[in-house]
Amino acid sequence: MKNKKEVYGFRKSKVAKTLCGAVLGTALIAFADKAVFADEVTETTSTSTVEVATTGNPATNLPEAQGEMSQVAKESQAKAGSKDSALPVEVSSADLDKAVADAK
Repeated sequence: MKNKKEVYGFRKSKVAKTLCGAVLGTALIAFADKAVFADEVTETTSTSTVEVATTGNPATNLPEAQGEMSQVAKESQAKAGSKDSALPVEVSSADLDKAVADAK
């Protein structure tokens, strides 16, 4: 005796897949082609003016002048010509010391 399995819905056949793809594609094109129009049109005008200090240097492409240098930048540029090129870097070793103590 041969048992036949009941199948609900589409069978997994090439025809059913093609038909479903064509229907979904047609629906997508039909709904995606809708144009949206505004009911009213308003024009916006900006009357505020902003004063910008220009650089005055035609060799740069900056639209406006940079602000004052910070103290760190001044110190860095003062040290730029010196032969001592060491950079002071402070690294906190509290986590490392704790890990070493836990490992012991």
